[in-house]
Amino acid sequence: MVDAVRKMGRRSVTRRLTTLGCLVVCLLTACWGNKVYNQYQQIPIAGWERNDTLTFCIPPVAEDGLYNIDLGLRTTGSYPFQGLTLIVEHQVIGKHQSGTLMKVPVDTVSCKLIDSRGHAKGHGVNYMQSNFHVTTLSLHAGDSLRVNVRHDMKREILPGISDLGVDFRLLK
Repeated sequence: MVDAVRKMGRRSVTRRLTTLGCLVVCLLTACWGNKVYNQYQQIPIAGWERNDTLTFCIPPVAEDGLYNIDLGLRTTGSYPFQGLTLIVEHQVIGKHQSGTLMKVPVDTVSCKLIDSRGHAKGHGVNYMQSNFHVTTLSLHAGDSLRVNVRHDMKREILPGISDLGVDFRLLK
């Protein structure tokens, strides 16, 4: 009798662990969503110089559709301003385009990091994470993208920015 109860207990634990494992896999898959590319680059601790351009090369997309480009920005308490202006250029590289040079679209992204009450808009403790929408693009399967980002602030060197990233996802 005792052995039968132990076997049932083991089965129950095994089922629960299996269910829990499946749930974790589903949650991790759901968190990824339609994300195609997410990459951050570190910015030198001495500061981000005006002429330093960060370049992100997004690999070819698998399907036709609308894609969002968002920026992720990590700042520290030593960032001296309430906002940041970024210049974002994106060039689509694809088979459907002729060999002629095409105009590279330029977006100016105004990043408000502090609200009117002086509170940080991002989230975090030592580093504040903030996200900003850049644009939505219509791409064809096989298209890739090159994204260049630079700051457009009056100060030549900006301290307090630790990382900048591009989040690229398919809209469904």
